[in-house]
Amino acid sequence: MYRNQRKVPAQIAYNLVTDQLFWRLDDSTEVVQALPDEFMFEGRRFIADPYKVLKLSRVTYFEVLYDGKTSLFRRWTKQLRPIDWKLYTSRVLPEDRFAAEYILTGDLYLQKEGDRPRFIIPTEYSLSRVLPNMGSELANFIASHELTDQILIETLIQYDQRHSTSLAH
Repeated sequence: MYRNQRKVPAQIAYNLVTDQLFWRLDDSTEVVQALPDEFMFEGRRFIADPYKVLKLSRVTYFEVLYDGKTSLFRRWTKQLRPIDWKLYTSRVLPEDRFAAEYILTGDLYLQKEGDRPRFIIPTEYSLSRVLPNMGSELANFIASHELTDQILIETLIQYDQRHSTSLAH
C-alpha cells in the first residue's frame, strides 16, 4: 500500500538483516527494492517508519500488534553474532562449525498518538513509565500476569478505553 492508498499486488521478500523489502510484480521477473507505506507478509501487517541517519532518509518496518490510540509494534531484526567455539562437541566436524549464526530478535515499541514509537521492555516498571496515569487497577492487572503479546494488547485496550472516557468527562 502506497501513500495514494493504491494497493499493488506483488511477491515480496523482507530481509530482516538489512531491513529491506524487495518485490516482484506478478507480470514481471525483475526484482526491485520497494518502500511501501505498509505491506502484508505471512498474514501479518507491517507499517513503514521513515527516519534520517546522517542526513540520509531510511525506512524501517514495524509489525502491527495493536493499532489503537496507543499502538503496539514489534520490530524484527536478524543479526550475525559470534558463536562460542566451546559450544561445539567433538562430534561436530570442523567443516560444519561456523564462527557465527543469525539471531532473530523482536523488540517491542509503543506509540502514543502524535509521538514516535518508543522502545519498551515488557515489564511493569517500563509500562508505568510510558503509560502515565494508568491507575492501580491496570497496574495490578499487569503485575498479576506474564506480559505476553496478548496481555500487552489487553492492557493497551483498557488503557485507551480508560483515557478516552476520562477525556470525555
